[in-house]
Amino acid sequence: LAQAEILFRACIKMPAGERPAFLDLECADNTDLRELVDSLLAIDNEGMGEFLQPSPPLNQPIFPTPPTLGTRLGHYQLIRSLGLGGMGQVFLAQQDEPKRHVALKILRPELIDSSHRQRFKLEIEVLGLLNHPGIAQIHEAGTTDDGYSFFAMEYVPGMTLTEYSRQRKLPLKKRLELVLSICEALHFAHEHGIIHRDLKPANILVVEREDKTCQPKILDFGVARVTNDSFTGQSSHTLPGQLVGTLAYMSPEQASGTAEELDSRSDIYQMGVILYELLAGELPLKVDGLGISEALRQINHVDPVGLGTIQPNLQGDLEIITQKALAKEPDRRYGSAQELAEDIQRHLHGELILARPVTTFYRLGKALKRKRDFALGLMGVAAVVLLAAWFLFPHGSSIVLHTPRLIQLTAESGMTLSQSYLELSPDGLRMAISDRAGNVIIQSLDSREEKIIVPAIAGQRESCLVHWFPSGNELLVEFLIDGEEYRTVRLDLTTHTETIIHQGDEPLSPILSPDGKSAAILRNKKWELAILDLETAKIRSVIMAENNEILSYPAWGPRNHRLAFTRAVPNLHESLECTNLMGESSVLMEDLLLNWWGFNLVWLPDGRLVFSMYRDFAEQDVDLWTISVDQGSLVASGKPQRILAMPGRIVHNLSFSPSTNRLVFQGLQRKRRPWLFEFDSDGLLKRKNLALSGWPGRPIAWTPDGESVLIRETRGNNDTDVLTQNIFTGEFTPLLCGPENAHPLCLSPDGKNLFFFNEGGSLHSISLNGGPALDLGFLMPPLNVLKGTSTPTNGSGSCYLFSQQGSDLVVTEVTPSGGVGPDSLRISLGDDQPVKISLSGVDLSPDGQQLAYVIGPEEFSVFSLENKSTRSIACDLGRIQDVTWSADGQWVYCTGMLNPEATYWIGRIDPVSGSSELLWTSNTTWPNKPFPSPDGRLMAIQMLELGTEFFMAEGL
Repeated sequence: LAQAEILFRACIKMPAGERPAFLDLECADNTDLRELVDSLLAIDNEGMGEFLQPSPPLNQPIFPTPPTLGTRLGHYQLIRSLGLGGMGQVFLAQQDEPKRHVALKILRPELIDSSHRQRFKLEIEVLGLLNHPGIAQIHEAGTTDDGYSFFAMEYVPGMTLTEYSRQRKLPLKKRLELVLSICEALHFAHEHGIIHRDLKPANILVVEREDKTCQPKILDFGVARVTNDSFTGQSSHTLPGQLVGTLAYMSPEQASGTAEELDSRSDIYQMGVILYELLAGELPLKVDGLGISEALRQINHVDPVGLGTIQPNLQGDLEIITQKALAKEPDRRYGSAQELAEDIQRHLHGELILARPVTTFYRLGKALKRKRDFALGLMGVAAVVLLAAWFLFPHGSSIVLHTPRLIQLTAESGMTLSQSYLELSPDGLRMAISDRAGNVIIQSLDSREEKIIVPAIAGQRESCLVHWFPSGNELLVEFLIDGEEYRTVRLDLTTHTETIIHQGDEPLSPILSPDGKSAAILRNKKWELAILDLETAKIRSVIMAENNEILSYPAWGPRNHRLAFTRAVPNLHESLECTNLMGESSVLMEDLLLNWWGFNLVWLPDGRLVFSMYRDFAEQDVDLWTISVDQGSLVASGKPQRILAMPGRIVHNLSFSPSTNRLVFQGLQRKRRPWLFEFDSDGLLKRKNLALSGWPGRPIAWTPDGESVLIRETRGNNDTDVLTQNIFTGEFTPLLCGPENAHPLCLSPDGKNLFFFNEGGSLHSISLNGGPALDLGFLMPPLNVLKGTSTPTNGSGSCYLFSQQGSDLVVTEVTPSGGVGPDSLRISLGDDQPVKISLSGVDLSPDGQQLAYVIGPEEFSVFSLENKSTRSIACDLGRIQDVTWSADGQWVYCTGMLNPEATYWIGRIDPVSGSSELLWTSNTTWPNKPFPSPDGRLMAIQMLELGTEFFMAEGL
């Protein structure tokens, strides 16, 4: 076809008498090529020179001058042109009766006697038949006294599909829901024997309703094909080799011009192109601007780049679904638009999709089909490769050929990191899960059936940790009893009997060895990595931490002789290490972005270690990586390799089964949302709505008048903006923009100056009334970790920086004009085992005389700056995360977790009497540091809304 097109175009430029000799020379003995060119020339002689054109080249307006509001056509007033095509023009018009806006499509007068009139009539009958909310409806059709054929249809005042998605910045789920609505309308058309043949975003408009819901509507059935024999109309014939539709969206059979092969699966291919474009932001095949022959070659033979290659978060189900819809062969696509929609629904519901990935052997088969002359050679090469693999790789090990397939096992739930654990059974067919209530559940990965095998007892079992023994008939379970005692038991799944292995006031968090005889544990508040012999209950130490380090998440190697673990100084550095049972260790890699909290290490049988690592400092996107460790050694071989991306989630609880080559894990989503609270008549916190929809960042202070909240918005590692929002009007006022204010801290007490650390770590202040930033000549000492800031409203007019250096809390005074004071106050946090102390929250009272800080899980300390004394205040609300003084200094507001009533809470404690009140609770929303308004009536705080899903990756 490509050769014929070239010869055809050459022939029509030369006199007719010269063509036979030219073709004799060019075609030689290729009779098929000669016959095809002759047929094209015959069609051209009959006035069909528009061969291979998607529409007649007649894009001239129907009216010589643009219509004005007064231009009339029958009982319609034309308002403006909406579109111009090869067959007609569409206008926005006002209908006389009933009064309404319509889209008026008018057939071009010069086409009144051509075959296009038949297609125009067909489009009218098709639209009359398709009464569906997802298809634009026809109102009237006819011919005016002036001879203009027309039809009036529903006016759709919306944006095109891709424009709507882009402008509304639709999340992935909303884009998929739009595709579901389109599939529903398309399936309705197919059931009525109508093939659209020109599906593309420009022919799908999205109408947004007043309630912010939306309805996509399919337009332009001008080139539709009718397959229903009972249809009263008659489809316009498509000549062999004639292209009808839009090239970038054409199916291979449509691009080949074989109209008799077209069925509804051609529309499925176009839906695949639309789905790809909607998800990836680009077309699967970029054929615009190419010659027709090259464009046809790509449509018929070139496979699009996988969605996961363009955007890693699209790996897995969505990539497979799109590949199936875009299959070159119609019988490999979805059989209907409904089947495509059902697979997308399965993905959204966390169920197994019916589509299967394109295999290596399928791709090889396609290559052999296209290159038959090389078939025997390729088969020989394949045989050599397979034989080499047999001898070079141990039996049972896997060869990594592609990115693993990702399957979502469950829909998002309210469970969080501290409320659920999971582990894959040795046979890889079941998953043991502990839920937020303390139940232990066995779930089949294939049937999704769940069975509670250890029911929780109210108030007695919480925070269960589960591990399978190698037999698959027993579980190692650790749980908390009455909020006081941790108990580790061996549970027989057959008899449901429990054997106590350990009990005490500190969790062991045991990680079972592959042979089931030992468990790696963390003792002494994660300062000691040790081995517990499960038969003798004896413990021996392997690794001890140093300085402010925390050891986390040991993972056994395949042969029981080595352990991987993380070593971290929070907010300073993390390292991934490997040790043998004699305590010899080596660093595999060091990185500030290692995810050191969560069960995030697991070994594969081939010696690779799988771990999770943040993609950015905002801790929003997490990827799974592997690093190879030499067999029998502690040394990494090669660089880390990324295998899976999980944007917007924290990955933890990795578990692998060699039997099925399956990896299961949890993906915890953290959605940051700022809230504004007010106190109700009972003194409890009640959420208050802002005048406008929310803040773009995190609140860090109030303006002195109490009318606005200071907000910090970080768009990247160093690109930070500072602005205020008026809580009554919702108006935003930008203060500073750009990377020069990398770490904004707080406002001065008078609200006129902003303090911040610049990108180089130097402390600056800047007047909000204008002027350059002032360098205050202070750099945070390298051993100090910034823990917070405070601006006492009734104090000396200074701001204070709080940092921790070893076992000391360091208080640094800052003034806008005088800079940093010459002396810093140092407060000892404790002398016994100082390396274990970690400051989690600190704040200065409004009068500047009392300092509240948190170093214990269920208490905080108050240091008096007047008499230099410290007293501890117990908290019965739960584990404290942060503290903030109330505006009047009468209360200390606390945020925390693990309250008997809920996972997360906000409360207040009287620092004199120690009495406490619970103000707000939640199981899925985590509060950051609260900021009470100057008058004490309101509280601004950023919330992290949490939810978790279970995933399975295959093909590692």
